[in-house]
Amino acid sequence: MKTTFSLLTISLLLSSYVFAQDVTTVEAKSDDISQNLDLEAVASVFGDAKDLEDFEKKLNDPELKISNLDMNQDGFVDYLRVVETSDKNAHLIVIQAVLGDDTFQDVATVEVDTDEKGEQVVQVVGDVYMYGDNYIIEPVYVSRPPVVIFLYSPVYRPWYSPFYWGYYPSYYNPWAPYHYHYYHSHVYNHINVHHHYYYRDQRYSSRTVAMRTTVSRSDYSRNNPNRSFQSRNSGMRNSRELSNNRSAESRKDSNSRTNSSTRESNRDNVNRAQTNENKVQARDGQHKAQTETKNENSSTTKPATRQANTSGSNVNRGQNSNQNNRSQSTQNQKSQSTKQGQNSSKAGNSSGSSNRSQSSGNSQKSTQTRQSSGTSQSTGGQSQSRQGGNKSGNSRSQSHSQRR
Repeated sequence: MKTTFSLLTISLLLSSYVFAQDVTTVEAKSDDISQNLDLEAVASVFGDAKDLEDFEKKLNDPELKISNLDMNQDGFVDYLRVVETSDKNAHLIVIQAVLGDDTFQDVATVEVDTDEKGEQVVQVVGDVYMYGDNYIIEPVYVSRPPVVIFLYSPVYRPWYSPFYWGYYPSYYNPWAPYHYHYYHSHVYNHINVHHHYYYRDQRYSSRTVAMRTTVSRSDYSRNNPNRSFQSRNSGMRNSRELSNNRSAESRKDSNSRTNSSTRESNRDNVNRAQTNENKVQARDGQHKAQTETKNENSSTTKPATRQANTSGSNVNRGQNSNQNNRSQSTQNQKSQSTKQGQNSSKAGNSSGSSNRSQSSGNSQKSTQTRQSSGTSQSTGGQSQSRQGGNKSGNSRSQSHSQRR
């Protein structure tokens, strides 16, 4: 039994821990609470409502999320109730935040009155504690709103919200507030742009001011006087002036950031240009060094190359000249043979006669030669015979003498 109880306790603790981890709380991130309920959006949904009950429903619809107020800072957007009163043709509709048990705070009022032409004038006025003095928006609707028609119809009955702290309508489901910037981008989509919204410095109806004493509740402002608009924003008259000032500062900051980014971009461009220039110079230096190295290498290899080229060119020239000489000699031989053929053909007849004369001359010369050779031979023979006779006589005389 104790074991079972211990396991049950541990399981409950674990489930509680898991549930606590699953819950996400988002707080409104704005330094002024007036920025978390856009009164143009309030004026827009008022013009689209069919009656005051429907108006209250639209203000608290979890799908629309018109409000982002968390005045009591409990981590949830405050429920807004609607309370209405009237005096003849003037109607005062008060929007109040439900902040605790019997604790309410006026946030804004919707004041409707009739002008001298019989037309209704609608103004949405921000509470002084929330929005500062004379924060008044006067919407001009495209057509007469159904809720205004209801207020001046025979079936009209004053509306006093039955809801309070801990007791809410079934459609209401509390949600956590969003960041201020996200809220404004979200709520802008629920503002009917076909209507026009003008800012006024004065209320149109004086009767609605007197009627506020009967329905107004300022429990939160009375308990927190140091959180009024003037205390939060010293020197600012109302929320519109605050918004304009912040817009100007935002534009100034944006321009400053733009100028700063431009300067940084220019500085980056200068740095890039300098870096590129350095790279180009380094690349040029490397290229120059490589060129000088190539020149040095080429200076040592050029003479041999030139000699090789010269010898090669000389060989080529010699080969070409030999080929040319051969071709020329061949052509000369061909021409000479051609000329010789022509000359031989031309001198055919003359050569015959000359040969004949030469042969006759030669024959005569040979005859003479033969005759002279014969004469010399006979003479030689005679001399030889004479010499032989002399020799023989000498020998005879020598033999005769020896005998003696």
